[in-house]
Amino acid sequence: MERLSNNVVTLKLLDSMREYGSWAGETHLQKAAYILKKLHNVPLSNEFVLYKHGPFSFDLRDELAQLQAAGQIRVEPQPAPFGPKLGISPVGKNLLQRLEYRWKPYQDQIEQVAQWLSGYGVKKLEQLATALYVISELPHEDASVCQSRLQEYKPHVSDVDAQAAIAEVCAHRMELKTS
Repeated sequence: MERLSNNVVTLKLLDSMREYGSWAGETHLQKAAYILKKLHNVPLSNEFVLYKHGPFSFDLRDELAQLQAAGQIRVEPQPAPFGPKLGISPVGKNLLQRLEYRWKPYQDQIEQVAQWLSGYGVKKLEQLATALYVISELPHEDASVCQSRLQEYKPHVSDVDAQAAIAEVCAHRMELKTS
């Protein structure tokens, strides 16, 4: 996806996440963008690697810094111990309106991801995004193998949480295939 389109899709994802009540910090946006790309096949150009808290894109981190520098997103500091929220500035809202044709083809996918993930905190998002990473890495393996791999990557994730994350991602994949 071309850079401007990628930026506008990222802005729309952030906007939708906030509309659904997500905290929408950088980690939230990182995990949502990964799920949007890998599960919903939105052709974001961001490359993701497995990192400290699950899939992470250094490209996306740079993109967010550029969007902030351009005045399209704003950082909203929060009291300790919470990290900042991200929000769309009036300049960003204007860009979304003017370039609607660039994000509109992905509106359904953006809304589905934003709605699904809106109530989750960073811990759960790490589990879900890592579950998707593992399922993508081991597409022909059953859930127990994927759960074991998830826990190899993230030993702090309990058996119950790993199993739940794998099951939830698989359920969403099945839902997408049948719709």
